[in-house]
Amino acid sequence: MATALTDQPQLSPLLDRPAAERSRRMLVLLGGIWVMNLFDASLTVTAHSQGLLHELNPLANHILAYQPTLVYSYKLGLVLLGSCILWQLRRWRSAELAAWVLLLTYVGVCLHWDVCYKFFCSPEFADDVLASGLLPR
Repeated sequence: MATALTDQPQLSPLLDRPAAERSRRMLVLLGGIWVMNLFDASLTVTAHSQGLLHELNPLANHILAYQPTLVYSYKLGLVLLGSCILWQLRRWRSAELAAWVLLLTYVGVCLHWDVCYKFFCSPEFADDVLASGLLPR
């Protein structure tokens, strides 16, 4: 019988296990999101500097026009904010689902980058660009 207000019933370790597992999964998911975001940011800056990219996000386009390296701060800041929110809500199944959706979206973005660079690095594309006079020989 607990008489003091500080006496809390002890939870079984089995009851805490799902929360710990979800926290681990969220940590791995957020880590994957960060890796994919860094990959996307670096390819965005590289493609913009090579003239292969026109950014459709107006704010990112403005940043790229004046200081391309600030895109890293912009993208990392947004992911940091989102990661903090998801981490605070990690006990909710919906937060884990949101992290999965974000990670899969970033995987899609990275696959898109792969396709773009395979296209841009193809000999046919290089011949067309050189023939158009857009790049020096």
